[in-house]
Amino acid sequence: MRTQRDRTGTVHGNGARRVIPVSLIAAVVLGLLAATATTPALAADSCTPYYPGGVACARYYNMRVDACDHSRNGLKVRAQYRTIQNIVYIGKWDPDGAWGACAHDWAPAKVVEFRLCEEFWGCTRWRPTT
Repeated sequence: MRTQRDRTGTVHGNGARRVIPVSLIAAVVLGLLAATATTPALAADSCTPYYPGGVACARYYNMRVDACDHSRNGLKVRAQYRTIQNIVYIGKWDPDGAWGACAHDWAPAKVVEFRLCEEFWGCTRWRPTT
């Protein structure tokens, strides 16, 4: 059987292969570009400036606050945070009061500001989220 090409450009016969129209490829590429352009990027974390006791950060679109201990003094840290509803929440203490462990608190609404508190020492200034 001879190889023949029909009016759409498709090859039939021995050595036949499927030809994908350029317009279909262009449509798929443009569709993928449009889909990725409308996907929001993950917002950057907001963190308190370094504090001898640790650091607190608002993450996951400002819906979770982490308080991480950065010293091995046995004193625990936790975050306090204010939501968009103007309600202040007091987070959990970090589990061990030593370097490496963090407390994670999911907020019931978007966090607008937060601060880090260290056991017996007090809290940092309020920091707005970005």
